[in-house]
Amino acid sequence: MKLVRTAQGFVQIVIIAVMALVIGAAAIYGYQKLTTKPSPSPSPTDRSIRLIEPSPSPTDETANWKTYESTNFKYTFKYPPNWILTDCDGSIVMLGPDVYTRGMCQTGAISLIQFSVENSPAETLIDNDFLSIETADNYTENSILIAGKKSIRHSGTWKVQGELDLRGTNYIRNWIPLKASQTILIGYTQYKNTSDYTREFDQILSTFRFLE
Repeated sequence: MKLVRTAQGFVQIVIIAVMALVIGAAAIYGYQKLTTKPSPSPSPTDRSIRLIEPSPSPTDETANWKTYESTNFKYTFKYPPNWILTDCDGSIVMLGPDVYTRGMCQTGAISLIQFSVENSPAETLIDNDFLSIETADNYTENSILIAGKKSIRHSGTWKVQGELDLRGTNYIRNWIPLKASQTILIGYTQYKNTSDYTREFDQILSTFRFLE
């Protein structure tokens, strides 16, 4: 009986010791939780702040071009600074980057881009123009706005063999009505086996304005 009591006492001591250890550990853990400050988490705005640069505006390629003004017919346009411009008394202006336009004011002169004022209605001029569905491949005729005015553009590739073989020459001809009996023609000619200046022609056309 004495041995049994001794064993029971030993078990009780062990249980009490284990419980004391558990309670002590819990007390230490609770104390650490109360006295330890949590480390601050990184602010989400610290990572999300970025320098956003605005997209560059499209470059105006015509900004440094030369400007022509017709005081007689009250219009203006820009053209590349390395191009040659010949003013034939204001009624005909010939423009281009090469010798085709140098001093060419006589009737029938060859030009790359031509501005001319015609004393006839646009419809009459188009009906009698050399460029037509009979004389040109890929012939097209469209209405376009030029300087806010409804205008007519027709274009095509010359297919008729004449005294001068101009087959393969590309033409773009824009007719802008001024008055009932007056029209501005802005034409572009690309001769066969020559450089294509269609892009420059459209840029020049985009700068065309009427003077107030």
